[in-house]
Amino acid sequence: MKNKPTYEELEKRIEELEKNEKFLKEILDTSSSISIICTDLNSNITYWNPGAEKMFGWKSDEIIGKPISLIYPGDRTTKGEMQKLKNVVLKHQSINFEAIEVTKDGEHIIVNMNLAPKIDEDGNTVGIIGIGQNITEYRVAQRRLANIETFSGCLELALPFKKDKSNPIQVLRELLTQTLKSAQEDSYPGYGKLYEIQKNLAAVCYELGEYNGAKELLKQLLESMKTHIEIDHSKMAEIQSNLAMVLYDLGKLEESKDLAQKALDYAVKNFDPDNYIINTRKSNLALVLQELGELEQAEKLSKEAYDSLVHIFGPEHKDTKVAKNNLEVIKKIKELQFEV
Repeated sequence: MKNKPTYEELEKRIEELEKNEKFLKEILDTSSSISIICTDLNSNITYWNPGAEKMFGWKSDEIIGKPISLIYPGDRTTKGEMQKLKNVVLKHQSINFEAIEVTKDGEHIIVNMNLAPKIDEDGNTVGIIGIGQNITEYRVAQRRLANIETFSGCLELALPFKKDKSNPIQVLRELLTQTLKSAQEDSYPGYGKLYEIQKNLAAVCYELGEYNGAKELLKQLLESMKTHIEIDHSKMAEIQSNLAMVLYDLGKLEESKDLAQKALDYAVKNFDPDNYIINTRKSNLALVLQELGELEQAEKLSKEAYDSLVHIFGPEHKDTKVAKNNLEVIKKIKELQFEV
């Protein structure tokens, strides 16, 4: 049978633990490049390190005791993010994910989060430990690089066909047209880049007012995507949304409404409520419904889009102002109809 530790041995062990605790606290308190945040089981903040102060702008004494929902924009915490937090507690999981979070100044940042349950000495979960790194600049650079690579590929193939034109958009249209032809003939650069080239060409045609040309390109894209072995439903919904607006400008409102609704349904099913794509597609469908005289539904969608954009960007952002203007136009039309 093992002997019980003596008083002196217990004293020594306590001293060692206190040293370790002090050492760990010093590490946490001096980590300025990463945020370390602890919450209790009610999602209230119990620890906020200097890295969190630097990343989010709130000082420790300003935010301790406040709900973690402060760092999430809009209603995101009622959906995906809060479910992740619950899983950490209920299932004792450690998880990693990316989240859009908001600073004290209202700036939206992309944070790579690692969450783990906080366990007491009896093995009970008493809260959550979150370690985060701001990866906004990295993600922006990544997207920019992807755009540059795609467009550079187009230009590389198209440069031999370039002619002098006074209108830069017309030059771009010619480059993309020749690029698309070369890519189709040579089976280069494959489905993914063919999609990008054709989508970009449709956008250029639309900017030039060549709505029928844009319509045909987008319809071809939709048909080719349906026959592909692995259908990318996200890209299909994007093309449906683009085609809906082309058809809107051509006055084909019922077709436009059908496609705009399909694109919105996909976004609602697959994205968080405050996702920018959802609000863009709500605004697009509202425009079509307005032209069809379905003003109640148009006003409902416009208001939802406006309210969400206020949460995401604030009332002074250009996209929020556009959404507000669209909503006011619909309300004015309803008032005029009522007067008549």
